[in-house]
Amino acid sequence: MSTHREREKHKERAKNGALLLGMILLERGYKDALLSHRGCDSNLSCSLLCLVVLAPKRIASFMQFLFSPSCLNDPAKSYSVVFYNTEADAVPGNPSPVTCAALSVAATKLTCTIIAVNGVMGMYRFLVKDTTSDALLLGSTSLSSIAVNPPLPAVTGASGECATSSAACISGATLTIKGTNFNHRDALYQHFSVGVTKAQRSAIRLAPTAVSETDVTATLTVADGTPAGSYPVFVEVQVCMMQMMSPLRYVGNLVLNSGSASGFNRDATNTTEIPNVPVGVNGSGAEESA
Repeated sequence: MSTHREREKHKERAKNGALLLGMILLERGYKDALLSHRGCDSNLSCSLLCLVVLAPKRIASFMQFLFSPSCLNDPAKSYSVVFYNTEADAVPGNPSPVTCAALSVAATKLTCTIIAVNGVMGMYRFLVKDTTSDALLLGSTSLSSIAVNPPLPAVTGASGECATSSAACISGATLTIKGTNFNHRDALYQHFSVGVTKAQRSAIRLAPTAVSETDVTATLTVADGTPAGSYPVFVEVQVCMMQMMSPLRYVGNLVLNSGSASGFNRDATNTTEIPNVPVGVNGSGAEESA
């Protein structure tokens, strides 16, 4: 009798949790996200903590998640993953929702590849839906919001007087870097770093002033006394309104004080060896120096 009462209480808590989550989603505008506790009537393992994210992996222009739920005990069922943005100010302007592809379901795990197109911004949470019974799995959400990285910028070249002649690469010069996957929603969502040390990055700056889907225009500032040479250029793209940035992306080299040589090139081997402390990036995106 005691076991029966405990099961009834468990089901009631699950039902109340579903209703609460449903109200939250409706408040956020997700009217098509219909919640039901039917999927848990005969499966008491569908608790509010049935789905746990084990390890997110960044893979090129998308991320992959491995779920280890206790609810997915029927691989014959059909599932889908729904993402919702938790940053209201990031939603306007988002070109499309974040989607989930290459969904693989086993008895104890669900693997999903997250796809985000250029311009997508925000912090996201997810829900897993049993499409067979049209029910969202209770507790099937991330423990905290995640920042989804769209594809990283791919640079094809540059234009402007500075691009064709290093003699023109002086303070006030403009450089237009061409390519794809820039965050075209705002020029300031791009952050350029020039050089490999803090001193170099402080002396040479590229400040974005305009952006489109195909290029970014930036104004160059070069401190007096900056040595001649070829300096690597990196870009980060802002991915949410909490100032979180994508991983650093090498885009080319800026050449200073080298006469008629091109002021910008994409030769990864054509960089002047400058004996200073190298800088790396840790898993959180923060800079590290030796």
